[in-house]
Amino acid sequence: MTKEQYISNLHDSFVNFINHILSLADMLILLPQATDYDKRELDKVKLMLKGKDAKSIEKELSDGTFSCSTLDRIEKLYKDLTDFGLEHIHESEIWKMLVKQMCYSNIENGKKDALVRLEEIKM
Repeated sequence: MTKEQYISNLHDSFVNFINHILSLADMLILLPQATDYDKRELDKVKLMLKGKDAKSIEKELSDGTFSCSTLDRIEKLYKDLTDFGLEHIHESEIWKMLVKQMCYSNIENGKKDALVRLEEIKM
């Protein structure tokens, strides 16, 4: 895999994760059991996903200006989202669904990356 392919895959995984969680947050806000508090807090999650740091990471990946600090910032964003969800997890099933889907999305992205690497080994 070339550096460009790796960065492209990382970009796609990052964008897919962001879009998946944004869609999930939108869906959870519409659930009848979502309280006004849940909706406000889910809006905070959406702000994190659309924030300056997330946009900056996406731009660096799309421009190909990937660095170790980019990886550190991706890790921090994912951890911040996880921490935020876990802080609310005792409040309702909505937060359990959010955290579960964030974890599943990262697991699925990891599997896709591993499959790409396996294909390269076979070549």
